[in-house]
Amino acid sequence: MPQLHREVEAVKAELGWVLAREYWSRGYMPEAVRVMIELALGALGRYRVSAYTDYENVRSARVMEKTGMQYEGLLRRYAVHPNIDQAPRDALLYAAWR
Repeated sequence: MPQLHREVEAVKAELGWVLAREYWSRGYMPEAVRVMIELALGALGRYRVSAYTDYENVRSARVMEKTGMQYEGLLRRYAVHPNIDQAPRDALLYAAWR
């Protein structure tokens, strides 16, 4: 069974990022995310690239939209963000695919 899991993982990639506030609104993240999506779907041969963000993080959601990622849904109680809350929070899921 572990072999099957590795085969599934070989077809997808997940992105995540953190950017210092002083560099926000300069276009760095959409540019970097575009490159990572192209790399994953191209040279790395992945079929799917996904990312999620806290449901209140409109800036990261906008980055994903700007890079062509499609909104796929709301993940309930999905991720803990210790700087916001110790309890799991809802997340927005976006993805790109080929």
